[in-house]
Amino acid sequence: GKNVDSQPPVLTVNSPVDDEIYQSTSVLLEVDSNEPMSLYYTDNIDGRGVWIRLASSIDFYSKKIRFDEGLNDITIKGADVNDNIFEVERSFFVDSKKPSIKKTYPKKDFANGIFEVEFKEQNPELLTLYYGIEGDINHVVVSPNLCEIDEDEGYCSITVPVDEFDGQEISYWFSLTDIADNIDESKPIDLLVDITAPAITNE
Repeated sequence: GKNVDSQPPVLTVNSPVDDEIYQSTSVLLEVDSNEPMSLYYTDNIDGRGVWIRLASSIDFYSKKIRFDEGLNDITIKGADVNDNIFEVERSFFVDSKKPSIKKTYPKKDFANGIFEVEFKEQNPELLTLYYGIEGDINHVVVSPNLCEIDEDEGYCSITVPVDEFDGQEISYWFSLTDIADNIDESKPIDLLVDITAPAITNE
């Protein structure tokens, strides 16, 4: 009698990598197989169980596919001519949008140690305030968890001691990094530091 192949193809998924964060919505799908197969994938989050066929009778596949921003969870399936099936699940994250710092305060007049920032970013990871004079720039890093965040709009107020700069003009700016290491920096703003209480003179 004929030997029917009852072994499923063995797939090696080189990309996407589990739990990886991608900076682009075009993510490489690269799969190796030990025998010719038809290759499919399904979107486990909102694919409604529909399998998309990528190729037939191949043992290697490498192409970029467009995925959604945020969390993606897919199952990749290889089927040989006898419909023996091998499946691999991959879960990964796409963050292609750069953070954007919208506004910083104060804009003018004086600095008293309270600095505020408004930003837009879905997955903020690190917020840094830089302040000081050339050659003496301090910085403080805060977790965006300490900011007020509503969907992708964030607001943060940071209070730092500026006594050492009293009477001098300082620069300050913010830097925001997201989970895909995209960065935005605000333009430096120069302000006079004034924390000295006004002297009361008795006439």
